[in-house]
Amino acid sequence: MKLLFVCTGNLCRSTSAEYLFKHLLAERLHVGVEALPSRGWIIQSAGTMAYRGQDLPEGVRRALASLGVRPPVHASQPVTESLVRAADLVLCAAGEHRAAVVGTWPWA
Repeated sequence: MKLLFVCTGNLCRSTSAEYLFKHLLAERLHVGVEALPSRGWIIQSAGTMAYRGQDLPEGVRRALASLGVRPPVHASQPVTESLVRAADLVLCAAGEHRAAVVGTWPWA
């Protein structure tokens, strides 16, 4: 299963969803987050207006840490056709993100 979380900058909402989902799924499967791909789970995030390569803001790291999630070094990325095509499910943070994805790739 390949999931793609989408927001605007790929720094807060979509990344928080990505890392929290990975954390909770790994707990449920009784494996480490790094084992998820070998279990058939690819979870990614991207932004409709993201710059490539930015790390998470410290506030996002603190918020995730308060939930027991330790995200790795993050590199933001824009949403691309290849990410959307590869995803089994694209989950958008808001209607504007869905409109941007479907407006660019109507088949999505």
